[in-house]
Amino acid sequence: MLSPIKTKTALTIFSFFLFASFIHPFRFEPHTSYFHEILTILGLLIVLSYVATAENPRLVFPKLLFFPVAIIVVIVIQLLLKISLWPEDFLIPILYFMLVGLAFVIGASLASQAQGAQDICQALAVAYVSAALLSVVMQMIQVAHINAMPFVMPIASGAQPFLRPYANVGQPNQLALLQCLAMASVWWLYQRRAFGVIASVSAIVFLIAGLALTQSRIGWIIAPIFAGLCVRRVEGEKPVSGVLILLFVTGYIAFVFSLPYVGEIFGFSTGSVERHIGGRSERWVLIQQAWHMALNHPWLGVGWFGFGGEQARIASAFSAATYSEHSHNLILNFAAELGLPLTIIIFFGLSWWFIQCCLLPKATVISRFSNLALIALFVHSMVEFPLWYSYFLIPASLLMGAAHQLRWPSRGILLKPYIIFAVFLVSSSILVAITLSYQKVTLAHDTMHLRGLGYQVDMVLTEKPAFTFFPQLYDELTLAKSTVSDRMSADEIAFAERVSQRFANDHLLNKMANIYALNGRPQQSAQAMLTLQRLHPFLYAKYYDDWKAVAINDARFAVVLQSIPKPDVQ
Repeated sequence: MLSPIKTKTALTIFSFFLFASFIHPFRFEPHTSYFHEILTILGLLIVLSYVATAENPRLVFPKLLFFPVAIIVVIVIQLLLKISLWPEDFLIPILYFMLVGLAFVIGASLASQAQGAQDICQALAVAYVSAALLSVVMQMIQVAHINAMPFVMPIASGAQPFLRPYANVGQPNQLALLQCLAMASVWWLYQRRAFGVIASVSAIVFLIAGLALTQSRIGWIIAPIFAGLCVRRVEGEKPVSGVLILLFVTGYIAFVFSLPYVGEIFGFSTGSVERHIGGRSERWVLIQQAWHMALNHPWLGVGWFGFGGEQARIASAFSAATYSEHSHNLILNFAAELGLPLTIIIFFGLSWWFIQCCLLPKATVISRFSNLALIALFVHSMVEFPLWYSYFLIPASLLMGAAHQLRWPSRGILLKPYIIFAVFLVSSSILVAITLSYQKVTLAHDTMHLRGLGYQVDMVLTEKPAFTFFPQLYDELTLAKSTVSDRMSADEIAFAERVSQRFANDHLLNKMANIYALNGRPQQSAQAMLTLQRLHPFLYAKYYDDWKAVAINDARFAVVLQSIPKPDVQ
């Protein structure tokens, strides 16, 4: 396998790319995290390229591979049975689960070497701590409303009801997860003697402040779990004072409760703990919708990535919430999109694996770090879907592969270097092709945005190319720029229905309601407006007022207006 120097070099490069995934500020519509995620994937492929340089590379294929393979098989079955209306959405998740398998293999293979698992933990810890500490500085810049572009993403005034700084991660709950992973990493670096007591305490205090600033509730769960685990000693561990851990938890609680008063002093608004606990529960409606999907499509689900489209179809039967592409709960999302049988197999299997691999064996510093990281990811997965993002998914898969190898050692399979290099070459080529295709999509979306601002643009840039990996994203643009008339054909209406259900943003749902109203379908028009009200309750009032103005001179809109809820009705 690889020499110790090559292993450290490859993982150092991966660590840098993972760090860059969290830190760079460049986000482009329509998938704003694309160029963040692509860096982590590139880092993984670079590690694979180093493996290909070994004279006699031996790869370990852990039984964990069953999980991504099973999901890919079900997704392919869904595709063949045409369960999803949007088969073009299936390519990227299939590639992602292949990357999960690759990360399992690389993690297990490196862990089969002396110090390999330790090197993986070190690489992840350095990336997490560096990115999280720098992100806290960025949070301070955002709170102070300092224009630091292009280095720090700005937060537009009024973009959020309460200021929740998210650094360059772009989402406060994801930043909170990064900061929790960084706390686990500080513990690791302290155990490896890379951090002393003063550096460790300072880093934890800094991270606690950043975590409180995100106002994310996952910290309320993860922090005490971390404290409970770190109080328990493991073999070879440097002792950590229980009193110090209690002070950290107490300090975090104090930060959380005092944040509204601190914000008032420094001129920014934050929500109180009571408001976060008792606020409007959009997630509860999402959970209800996911369970409804699972019960009505129990065997194979509504199709991978089908939650958003199915939500648009059934939203009128539920309370007002928000449009979402996932259910904000990993288990229910799997049940809704993949069906109950596979969901039960996967989560019972992963639970058995975690107990057997991470809890029952004698605890070590490596296993403790892995447990802290995986528990943080699981807690976040109960209220979000962090494993949609490669900068969380791939490092977790590396850790799981390494943990599996340490628990059930395997010599692996001897492969020719050129086979591994061929896999690297094909994977890299696909990555480049998809990225080039996505760049054209971002150019098309930018062109449409400029057009909306009144600029003269070349609309040819928004046309769907002869080949693209993202045809559905061009379909969205096609509907957005189309003209609504009362002479639309059945095919044109069917196309608009399909696209508006797939994307379900407020503009497209309103356009769909207009299409129905103008083409003699008042009941369907009212249903589309009701869906808009359920999925975008805070934007609905604007569209309702527009309809009232049009209804004065157009009886078709007046008929629909009588059947739709007023803005203040939830």
